[in-house]
Amino acid sequence: MDILGSFWNFISFLFWSFVFVAYLIVLFSVAADIFRDHKLSGWLKALWLVFLIFVPFLTVLIYVIARGNGMAERQAQSAMQNREATDNYIRT
Repeated sequence: MDILGSFWNFISFLFWSFVFVAYLIVLFSVAADIFRDHKLSGWLKALWLVFLIFVPFLTVLIYVIARGNGMAERQAQSAMQNREATDNYIRT
């Protein structure tokens, strides 16, 4: 019985580790998007970051719902600029 219990403890540990890493990835991508957005004023960026520090789960959820489309557009634009820069570098 002890071996079976330790097996499920290990599976549970793997699951929660995956959830935590996925959460960190979303958290950092939201923080990066806050700084990438040029339409937000400095005060709004600071406000989003304060909420992101003190109420992270709720803030990430609200940010993705409210500004998810713009987040995807900014990320696509950044990827396109990086690709163009890489193509120019390869040509030279």
